[in-house]
Amino acid sequence: MKKILMCLFALMLVLSIGMCLAACNTDEGGNEGSGNDENNETPGTGDSEDDECEMHFDTDGDELCDVCGAEYVAEDGMIDFTVTVVDEAGEPIEGAVVEIMKSGVTVESGTTGADGKITVSIVGGSYTVMITDGLPENFIAGITEVNVNNSENNAEITVVDNTPDGSSDKPYAVTNEYTDYTLPTGGKLHFTMRGAEATLVVFGKNVKVTVNENEYTSDGGRIDIDVASVTDITDTFAQLTFTVEGIEGDIVNIGYEYLPGTSDNPLSATLDNLVGIEVPKDKTVYFKWTADEAGILMLTSPTPTNNIMLYNLDTYNATAYTSGASGTYIRVGVGDTVSVAIASLSSDERSTVEFKLVLYAASETDPLPLLIGENYLNYQAGEAISYVYRGMSGTLAISGEDVTVTVNGEAAELTDGKLDVTDGDVITVTNNSDEASGITVTLSESAEEDELETA
Repeated sequence: MKKILMCLFALMLVLSIGMCLAACNTDEGGNEGSGNDENNETPGTGDSEDDECEMHFDTDGDELCDVCGAEYVAEDGMIDFTVTVVDEAGEPIEGAVVEIMKSGVTVESGTTGADGKITVSIVGGSYTVMITDGLPENFIAGITEVNVNNSENNAEITVVDNTPDGSSDKPYAVTNEYTDYTLPTGGKLHFTMRGAEATLVVFGKNVKVTVNENEYTSDGGRIDIDVASVTDITDTFAQLTFTVEGIEGDIVNIGYEYLPGTSDNPLSATLDNLVGIEVPKDKTVYFKWTADEAGILMLTSPTPTNNIMLYNLDTYNATAYTSGASGTYIRVGVGDTVSVAIASLSSDERSTVEFKLVLYAASETDPLPLLIGENYLNYQAGEAISYVYRGMSGTLAISGEDVTVTVNGEAAELTDGKLDVTDGDVITVTNNSDEASGITVTLSESAEEDELETA
């Protein structure tokens, strides 16, 4: 009897193992499967000993569970995602271009219809939604970050009408073009303008202007306010805010004028004239000059305490002239405009700086005067530039590759890159390279020689 029971127990054990093996190779529908394919397991059922979470999620579309890292492919990874664009009153905005971005790359985009909506099909995950075009003038919209999944599949963006209306929230922006404004109910308007070296001008009878608690009233129908006295113009982002009050329905005319000699309203410079300009301490006075012909513009100054910069506004080349230097120069083409920025290193509250501009062709017939110290210019390929030396005797050191030198039209031999010159010598330096090259001609003079004549 005991042997019979043992046999029956063994038979039942074999049958149990067979049923388990069959179950592992058959899905719930009775179809044969791989037996070890995790993607065919039902997430969260605990059927696999490798499961570390109750439910798999793949929001970034990499076919891996975001929680436990197991391989997982959702049956339907695409989600219909709707973006609605409305104004502050909740009314739909038509024609707004919406971009849906992931890691800085646009994955979907569309234009809103009459209902203010677009709907796209995307994989679940984190996205940046922004409006890039199509809004009415002066309307602005922020950027929205969303995490798209089956339960969060829509977003709303509210755009704001930022059209100036003279209120404290939406002040009028003043420009240097005079503009009429009608005083509204209550007779008060708000304004803003950028900090600048300018005079704010308000025309109007019986009006009061308030700037940073400073009050100004019209004198003869005009108010002039020095902007630099009421705001920090050295701050690039400085804004001046002010209010204008008067009688409801009256018209005021407002604008501003840049002060002469500022970067926005430079003085006009001329050639061949020694000009003296009074410069306030810690300020810069600006001049502007436009070339009628190509050449090299040279600046000299007899004022020992100065700091001057030449800046070609068309080629973006700049060169500085500081106290103690004999001068500086810059290349110009026809029509190029040069800004001359003049500051003073004097400790006086106001001091006079003198300077002179001369244009040279830098040819043998119109040579460029040599400056004491380094004379640096960027030569074009094959270009020759001529200099003239003024002094009893001196030495030139020429640094540059593939150059040749002539003195008064005759070929010159350099000794260790140096050349001795005397008064009136015309030295021509040629760049023989096929490319542009910077070449420096350094002049040194004997102690007993006369000072270099300024151009």
